[in-house]
Amino acid sequence: MQQSYRLSTSDKRVLSLLSRRSPLSKRAIADAGGMGWATVVNSIGELIDIGFVESAGTAKSTPATRGRHAETYTLSDHRPLVVGIDVEYTRTHVALINLKGSILAESMYRTVQDPEQEDVVRFLTATFETFREEVGFQVDNIAGVGLAIPGIAFPSRSPRDNLAKSQQLSSELQRRFGITVRVAQNTKAYTAFQNWFHDKGSSRDFMQVSIRTGVGTGIVHQGQQYLGTHGLAGEIGHLKVGGGGLPCRCGKTGCLETVVNERYLFEQYRTRVLSNEFAPNTGNSSDIDGVREGLRGLFDDAVAGNPEARRILDTVAGYLGRALAATITTLDINYVIISGH
Repeated sequence: MQQSYRLSTSDKRVLSLLSRRSPLSKRAIADAGGMGWATVVNSIGELIDIGFVESAGTAKSTPATRGRHAETYTLSDHRPLVVGIDVEYTRTHVALINLKGSILAESMYRTVQDPEQEDVVRFLTATFETFREEVGFQVDNIAGVGLAIPGIAFPSRSPRDNLAKSQQLSSELQRRFGITVRVAQNTKAYTAFQNWFHDKGSSRDFMQVSIRTGVGTGIVHQGQQYLGTHGLAGEIGHLKVGGGGLPCRCGKTGCLETVVNERYLFEQYRTRVLSNEFAPNTGNSSDIDGVREGLRGLFDDAVAGNPEARRILDTVAGYLGRALAATITTLDINYVIISGH
């Protein structure tokens, strides 16, 4: 049976401070968090009792140190643990993670293709159970599951229907797993991570763009993520940019993500740069390892000055740049993070 913990606001603040600046003494926590001494002492005691925080030894001495050296504290390596499931259109990455954000174990699985809602539930249930058996963790030690899914076409082909479908998916998986399950669009989930853990200087406004099998976008304004009415704000991957009018999984043609994605880049490299003699050895766009190796070759060749490799990247960069420019102008935002595998 999953254990549940009722953390106070102070407990959460202590955990947040330790996640950023660990190890810290009680006095340092009180000063950094604007909390009273008694509040910090109580929170540290409670968090140690439930195994979320542990002693990190005494602080190093300084010229200003007086009396006993202060005890310092850090987050536990072992509790609580969570399972993160990152679903892409072709592959699903599952990881066991501790409170520090360290990955303790991970595996990759092929994603079910063209699924209906019941297929999605079966796939995720089987994936979770397979991972549990491989890693050997007990469900009792898991605080919850974070599930990240693509924004369009999975689990629903209707963007406006995605929120309701995601809520249904969360409820069904919670019932099957017996632990808390939270579902979010995968780039939005990664944007939350960027917002919490990465140093963006003084900027509280930024846009996160993830290029993988598609193009996902997350927007943060004044330190809060903006999701929009249906949780799909900023989906620049479905802006029409041309590119020969290729069909998109959203039902339209010529979307940005049809010409800015890993598989498209790989196919362009395979057919336009590599000779017919060597092309078969690079695999195909459904071969995960082959795509990654091919993309390394594409960028290496472009850096080395291969004109066709440069043309491929220049063309794709032009599509991406125009979409970003339009979005930046519309949002009046000046900090963009672009990520990929």
